[in-house]
Amino acid sequence: RGLLFIDVFYLPESLRGQGVGSTLLRRMEAEGRQRGCYNGILDTNSFQAPEFYKRNGWQLFGAIDCEPPGTQRMFFTKRLLPEN
Repeated sequence: RGLLFIDVFYLPESLRGQGVGSTLLRRMEAEGRQRGCYNGILDTNSFQAPEFYKRNGWQLFGAIDCEPPGTQRMFFTKRLLPEN
């Protein structure tokens, strides 16, 4: 359907802050482009990695309260191919 959906993306603490996560994310985006995906979507929790995705060009398009109390499930999108 033209969408890259990133379902599970976890990086151990020991590998964070070294550019590994950004490199892997760019590779996932490139694979999506190669397969003809024009948009990407993913979700994360407010206590996990929303700032990481924002730094990598992903845009928040929605959030919903969830468990544990005071947290949100956050939904992001990124345009992968230029508009026609």
